[in-house]
Amino acid sequence: MTTENSKITLLVRGQDHKPLKSFPIRVQYAGEAKQLERMTDQQGKANFSLEPNRLVDVSVLTPDGSFEKNATINTTKASKKLFTIIGVGHKKNDFIVQLQIKMIDLNKKPVPHHNLEIILEGNTSTKKSDQSGIIKQAMLVGELIRMNCIDLESNLTLVEKFKKMLHVDEYPSAYVYRPNRAGDYVITVTLPMHVHDSSTEPDKPTTQHPSLIPPSADKLITIAQMKTMWPKVKEEKMKPIMDELNNNINDYRLNTPLRKAHFFAQIMQEVGPAFTPGENLNYRPHILKKFSYYRKFPNEAERDGLTNEHAANVINIANNAYNDAYRPKAYKLGNTEKGDGWKYRGRGLKQLTGRSNYTSFNNEYPQVWSNENINFVEHPELLEQPKYAARSAVWYWLKHDLASIADSGESEDSVNKITAIINKATDSYAARRMNFSGSKGFVGTKNLFR
Repeated sequence: MTTENSKITLLVRGQDHKPLKSFPIRVQYAGEAKQLERMTDQQGKANFSLEPNRLVDVSVLTPDGSFEKNATINTTKASKKLFTIIGVGHKKNDFIVQLQIKMIDLNKKPVPHHNLEIILEGNTSTKKSDQSGIIKQAMLVGELIRMNCIDLESNLTLVEKFKKMLHVDEYPSAYVYRPNRAGDYVITVTLPMHVHDSSTEPDKPTTQHPSLIPPSADKLITIAQMKTMWPKVKEEKMKPIMDELNNNINDYRLNTPLRKAHFFAQIMQEVGPAFTPGENLNYRPHILKKFSYYRKFPNEAERDGLTNEHAANVINIANNAYNDAYRPKAYKLGNTEKGDGWKYRGRGLKQLTGRSNYTSFNNEYPQVWSNENINFVEHPELLEQPKYAARSAVWYWLKHDLASIADSGESEDSVNKITAIINKATDSYAARRMNFSGSKGFVGTKNLFR
């Protein structure tokens, strides 16, 4: 008999009894090492789904960045009370974050004396970088900061300039950040310009602005290029994803031929020739035995895998292959509840997999796309929709700074480095290199996007 998990809501208050918004909180089954961490919502609440009749230690963040045990609760009793109040022995102001915003140009040189618009919790200010290209900004854990570069020629933020040039009402902020720990942090802001050392005026560095305009047609992804990569797929299936990427090609850091080439070399492998945003789990038994679960239970690989006699049991495959209890420590996915493997199977252009990745995407999504309130943990199937299939891949691309690796060149090593971050244990390193460089019948993404 399956027992449902207890739904626990923790209300987190500070020493001043005010709810702590966007505040980290951890729970841990008593006597076990595994921890679950959540950020509180705008009411100071954090929701957990926990095993019933268990003692759970609740820990809260302290100003030095560590977590301190605050309470122990019984999951069944706590669920009946709807929520448990956890009092934090500090005020919100104790959780100071010191940001050092490092402004650099396209050549990674410091940009001195340049204005940056900063929007912190709805309050807008303008700050100028010092001689080293640094701006210092204090904020609190959980606060949202948006940073917009200011165009020297028009004195408009690039957001405002692009809105005018494109005749649109909305255009996303270039840099958005929400710290979840106190301490000192460095953020790098890349300005679309070149700074020349020949300037003789310290407050007016000589600059060129090659990218202070919306992307030109030759920078955009075309349907012809999409058809070259996926010749058997209908245009109407690919166009919504292509449009999502093109509409934000600068912000998504897909605005150079090399970046697009590396991005799509990976995507080709992830979604396959059918351009399918949902994972194909129709594995044959010999493939299943590469997974640790099926190595331990080879008879089940024969039972669940695709054969000439029967179809694959894809639900069993997902739940067994992606069960953390049988995966090496370095490859755990956060799948600890029954059915997690199937629920959080690979989806999206990058085939986001596992509860941990879905949770990270869900928590960080508002930092990039702040105009939507969506819960991808509760509704993982959304990642099969074109917009979210594209955005989940872009989130991973930005989160792991894969554009910087792409910028390093066309070498096999560059492709391998990106592959190792996306799927370290994959057996498709060679296939991804061929996607990039070309093979019989395919020109290769590095040539397709030249």
